[in-house]
Amino acid sequence: MIPKTSAFFPAVFFVLLFFVSHAHACRYTVRDVGFVQFPGDLYHLYCFVGDQTPPARIEAFDRAALVALMDSNIQPEIVRTDSEPDHPALRYFPSGQNLQSPACVLVAPDGRSLLLPIAETSDSLMTSLEQACDSPVRRDILEHLVKSYCVVLLIEGQDAEANQRALQHIQRAIERITGLADQLPKPVEVNPYLVRISPKSFPNEQVLLWGMNLDEEALNDPHVVALYGRGRRMGPVLHRDEIVESRLFSLLGLVGASCECGLDRSLIMGMPVPLRWDSTMRSQVIESAGFDAENPMVKMEIGQILASGLSGETVGISSENPNTDPLFGYSEQVVEFGAESAPVVEQPVPSRAIDPPSSEERKPDLYTRTVLWTIAGFGVVILVGIVIAVRRGLGSK
Repeated sequence: MIPKTSAFFPAVFFVLLFFVSHAHACRYTVRDVGFVQFPGDLYHLYCFVGDQTPPARIEAFDRAALVALMDSNIQPEIVRTDSEPDHPALRYFPSGQNLQSPACVLVAPDGRSLLLPIAETSDSLMTSLEQACDSPVRRDILEHLVKSYCVVLLIEGQDAEANQRALQHIQRAIERITGLADQLPKPVEVNPYLVRISPKSFPNEQVLLWGMNLDEEALNDPHVVALYGRGRRMGPVLHRDEIVESRLFSLLGLVGASCECGLDRSLIMGMPVPLRWDSTMRSQVIESAGFDAENPMVKMEIGQILASGLSGETVGISSENPNTDPLFGYSEQVVEFGAESAPVVEQPVPSRAIDPPSSEERKPDLYTRTVLWTIAGFGVVILVGIVIAVRRGLGSK
């Protein structure tokens, strides 16, 4: 007797659906999501003009901004204070400003504002606007954002010993995360890249520091920021006694975590810094990450994952048990914020000398294993279907 198959095929379908949905859930990591730019990530550069502003100056700004801010995450806009009295950007207009020349204010996604000095001549105007999205340190950051696991910024303070302690904690955290590279959902070949910003660089990096919510008064002490993806900040800015190996290791671990592992969106979707992201960077993402972060379908897919896959509870450094590592699931004793830093080694470990395990020794990552299981699932379904078809054919004779 031939068994009835009316209930069998729906069961097979749901098993196959499980395989496919599981593969989909593991496709992106937090680092991958960081390469996608959402509307709320944009900075706005408002150019305030009035009736007394010469039209030639307005036209010059319009032309210069189009070129200087091309491919950046800064959206320029001319605001006419006399004819647009209800424009929402007027709350950022500096009071008492003489509009014989345009007044330019850069506004961050979180609502903070910075008045930018604008030159008079056309060539200098272009240079002034380019400083909003470009600087020596940001060029160094862009050189390694896609190639490396992430970029760790050490903003040095005035105390050389405090800077050295912070550096050693950073290097040890980099060493730990590199040693666990093969356990990440999607391992990255190059370990985190360290960028040091000295106080003498601060004048040229004013916009970058402001983008990370650092002011001149706070810069007496060292600060550490982890950037990933499209220059997005991971977690909070660490400063002074907060700069300990375990804290930074947790932040670095979150960069490589699966985007559907119950993480708090507010923790991992930090505000990006203002920078330029051209077609070269886009091509690097396609080659390195394996998808086009500018593709509307990819944006929609990741947006749906963020809306449904991430919990509203913060884990990691903000959880009730901050000693539990959010990525690898084990606990350890750490120094709490505000406590004295743990003893550091006398000889720092050079971050560039730490290499991830070779590809020959590394096991297949989670995504690869899931794809293989999915293919195997398809094979099982096809094989079962053939067997049933053959048995039905024999039974009909």
